Amino acid sequence: MSTIRTQQVSSEILHQLTQIISKTLEISNYLITITRSEISPDLKYAKIFISVIPDTYRGSALSILKKNAHILQKELSKTIRFYTVPKLHFHIDEHEVKRIVISDVIDEINSVR
Repeated sequence: MSTIRTQQVSSEILHQLTQIISKTLEISNYLITITRSEISPDLKYAKIFISVIPDTYRGSALSILKKNAHILQKELSKTIRFYTVPKLHFHIDEHEVKRIVISDVIDEINSVR
């Protein structure tokens, strides 16, 4: 599968899944943001990376998404027209976690000055 096609599928899944999560799951204590997705070349698997605010709810948010992955995948199959909808695997976006830590350190350094 071409890289361009994989990127297009990834972008569409990211867009649709964001809407599906907000409509399907009742989450009131925290905010889940899908930061990026990686689709396997054969389009059978999708790694969905999330960020959670506040970060103390990362574990419970990830647990809810993993528990409801089959429901989200079923809803996704209704909104996108692919032969096969990729199997969803959710992960915490460690890049985002590191970015927040670095940002906090920079803020702390600036406050000392």
